[in-house]
Parts: sequence; C-alpha cells; structure tokens
Amino acid sequence: MISFRIFLCHYIDQQDQQEVQILNQLQEQLLVGGAEIVLYPGAISEEGFFTFLASELATCQWFICVQTPQASRSPQMRIAVNSALKLIAQRQLQGASRLILTEDQQGDMPEEWAAIPAFDATQDAARALVKLRLALTAKQTVPSSPVAPSVSPPILPSSPEYDRPIATKPVARRGVGKNQPASNNGLASLSKPPARPFVQRNWSQLLQRKNSRRDFTMGLSIVAGMVLGGGIAVVGELVFGGQRAPAASSAGGLGAQTSNPGTTLTIYSGHSAAVAAVAWASDGLTLASAGDDKTVQIWNGRNGQRLLTYREHTASVNAVAWAPVSWFAPSQLIASGGGDTTVRIWSAPDGITHVIYEGHEAQVNSINWSPGGAVIVSASYDNTVQVWSAGDGSKILTYTGHRDVVHQAVWSPGNNLIASASGDGTVQVWEPLNHGALDRTYTGHKGSVNALVWDPNEGIIASGGSDGTVQVWQISNGQSLFTCTGHTDAVTALAMSPDGRFLVSGSADKTLRVWDAWNGGQKVLVYQGHSAPVYTVDWSSSGPYIASGGKDTAVRLWEGEA
Repeated sequence: MISFRIFLCHYIDQQDQQEVQILNQLQEQLLVGGAEIVLYPGAISEEGFFTFLASELATCQWFICVQTPQASRSPQMRIAVNSALKLIAQRQLQGASRLILTEDQQGDMPEEWAAIPAFDATQDAARALVKLRLALTAKQTVPSSPVAPSVSPPILPSSPEYDRPIATKPVARRGVGKNQPASNNGLASLSKPPARPFVQRNWSQLLQRKNSRRDFTMGLSIVAGMVLGGGIAVVGELVFGGQRAPAASSAGGLGAQTSNPGTTLTIYSGHSAAVAAVAWASDGLTLASAGDDKTVQIWNGRNGQRLLTYREHTASVNAVAWAPVSWFAPSQLIASGGGDTTVRIWSAPDGITHVIYEGHEAQVNSINWSPGGAVIVSASYDNTVQVWSAGDGSKILTYTGHRDVVHQAVWSPGNNLIASASGDGTVQVWEPLNHGALDRTYTGHKGSVNALVWDPNEGIIASGGSDGTVQVWQISNGQSLFTCTGHTDAVTALAMSPDGRFLVSGSADKTLRVWDAWNGGQKVLVYQGHSAPVYTVDWSSSGPYIASGGKDTAVRLWEGEA
C-alpha cells in the first residue's frame, strides 16, 4: 500500500498524447496503490496558486514533480518545488520524487531540482513508473481500512421485450472482490461541486481496501515481470499460443462474403444463443463476442477464424471489453461480465482467469476499462455503477445516483469523468476522482437510455434510448446539439468511428444506421441483415469496419464510412 498523501504537480502539453497517457497511468497506479493525491495542474491564477500551495502542500507526506520543459520554465512550478524542498529540510515533508516526462533540450531545469531522485520516462515509461511505485511502496506500512455498512439491493425493474432475461444473484459466490468494502457515493451529493482554482483528488478516501499487501497482484506483478524482464511488444494482431490458430470449422469460421454496399461483409457463426456484446481489440483486427450461451469467443477479424472460446461464466455474458494498450494492461487482457453477477479478467491467448470481481448484486450490463488500463467501471441491473481495481478486484467506488437499472457506463477519453446511461431516462456524467460527485445530467429521452458513447475528442456525447432516437449533447454546456431519428424501435447500442465523425446505432428494429455527427446527424447508411433485434455494435480502429450482434446469434461484419 502507498499510504502517502501525495502532492502531484505537472505542467504538460495537453496536445501531446504521450505525455497525457503517461500522466494518466501515473495517477491510476497511485490510485491502485491506495495513495491520496492533491493535484496541482500547473496553470492557475497567482492568487489561487499561493492559497492552494499554502493550504495543501504542508498536509502531504510526499511530493512528485512531473518534469517537462514547460514545468522547468514555469515560475509557479519552481516555487512549488522549492517549497517542497524547504519542507523536506524542515522534516515536515518526508520526501520527493521527480518523473522526467520529456527531455529539455535547452537545459532549463533549475539546479536545485537535481537534488530530487529522478525516474526517467523519456526512453521507457513503463519501467520508470514501475520503479517509482516500487520506491514509494518500500517506504510504507499498511494502514487499516474501515468496513462500510452493507446496503440492501434495490428492487430490480421489469425487462422490456428487447432485453435479455434478468439474472439474479446466485446462491454461492466466490473469488476476488467478495465482501469488499464500498463507499455509497452519489447519495449525499448529487449537485455539481462549486468551482475551484485547482483540482483535488482524494484517492485514499475512494480506495477503501482490505488490510492486506496485495499491492502487486495480477496487473502489476505480471507487467513488472514483463517490463523489467524485457518489455512487451504488440504488433499487428494478437498471437495465440505462439502461432496463428488452425483454420476453424465451418460452424465457427467465415460464413459468407459480399461486396454489395449496405450488406454484410462477413458472418461469424459460433454462438448458440443471442450475441449480447462485441468488441474489437486495440489492433482493430481481433474481435471478441459474448452471448447468452455463456461463452466469449475470439475471432480473427481478417479471415473469420475462431481462435478461442472462453467458458468460465455460469450465465449469459452481457459485456466484454479489451484492455487498452498500456504498460499496466497489455492488450491481450479481456474483461467480461454478465448474468452470474461477476466480472472476470482473463488473457485472450490462453483463457486463463486472473481476477474475479463480485461486487454487483445483479447481472452486469457493461464493462469499460479506464484509458490507462488500471481501473474498470461496470454497470449493473442492481442500479449501481462500480469502479474497481483491475489489478486485484478491490472496490474503489460505488455510484448510486441512478434510480433504475444502469445499462452502460464509460470513461471519458480524458480519464476524469464517467458517463452512465440508465432506465431512469437520464445520462449522468460524474467525477470518479471526486467521490462520485455529479457533474451534469442529460435528459431528453422518453423512456430508458440504453446506450452511450463519448466522442474520441471529448467534445460530444451521444445516447440512444427506448424512444428510438439518438441524441447528441455538447459536453461543455450540456446542450442538445441534434437528434437522430429513423429507427422504428429502441436504440440498444452505439459506437463511433475513430475520428469521431460517424456514429453507428443498433436497434431492436433489426437494423444498424450510420449518422454523420459533423453534419447535424445526417443519416448516411442503413444496414439490414439481422433477422432479430440488434444488441451490440463496435467500430474497428483499423478501418471502416463495424461489428454487430443480436438475438439471431450471428456476429456480422459490415463496411462503414472511412
């Protein structure tokens, strides 16, 4: 455990995706370790800065400076570092660390910064972050954690026709995550917090964990060994068992091909019941599908070969998600969840289960990895959204702001917000790093909100509802931009093209529709091929390819807009 209250200051280039990703991973790893973070963003008013520094720095035990050229030249950053060094000399601060994010070719780093132990992330960020966390952990003792009172599960709602049957909690349960303490955030404060000149992230208050030393379980132990032992390479497509899998049988391989626009390019036939979820891996070439037959199946998206079938769930599998490409969660990891109320993290090449999370009281509807890959958010029929560590399955936060089933919850691309869609007719955007404080509520659908998706550029969010519409909202002000109409039944799934221009929606009317989000939601294409309601869609990152699945048991591959 990292029981420090850490003052983390940075001044990064928000347009530099590599710098943003490394900073996100650093914060997530401190969260997983149990730290409480006070975050100084490096660019606030002079008056706000001095007030913030005076009130917060002395309350911390450790100081971390993320070094970039902008940070080296920032007067406020220099004052912050010098203040930390002074407190260390006075033994009011235990120590400091410096993470070098970008080489400063002009050599503007202040001389006094050289006294702070440095971890160089310019060549190997993964190794630097592992070493930094190891260094912090070595200086800690494990604090005790209070156990939160249990909460009675809510009454489950009725299931509309296009939903799969609701599965209740099984009698016997086992695995990591059982009886984990949870904070019931979202009950007390459901209004946007007052504006403040800085962002404060109190990680340890969110992270109520068991009194144990599971600091480096599945996630970090595997990755530390890989990283420190020689690194991880993910190129092109996933490798199963060191070689490409043999050709699949006709029951599980390529079913049909066609070049006619608006029709199915490929049909993957392998599930014996409804397909509830599809997800492309980060390579854009490997596809996972999950269904009511209790299986997750992995496919080679280029030739339709079925590479693996995962059979560890004991009820329908409603959600599946690949880990993002990051040093913490290699892209071979998959999370899946469903009617048995569990979420399982397992490796795609061999089907070995690493973590079982059992925090929900009813079936799991959606799973989404944080951008850095260290934390997972899951939504359930128990009316909650839960945030938990992918490393050991320990619960971090329970959000209970919805009054009905939560169909989907997704992280924002910027890693600081979560949006959740519910049967109560709302989309709620909230702050997982601020005790689940509600940021904004979007209302406009007539009935349940079944699906949502963030714009990759984080400018808009789209939602689909049982009223058959897709509504697109402006993130900055919460205003509705436009509504896409055309479906004749409930919208059950949404996905967006990698550039954020096109939306694809799946519906209980058996069709998929593609909309141009840059041109007021103009309808571009209609796909007709499913013989029953569509439950799931996903857009590949490698090209204009859309995967869909539904009640007819088929996984279909379509060609979308480039």
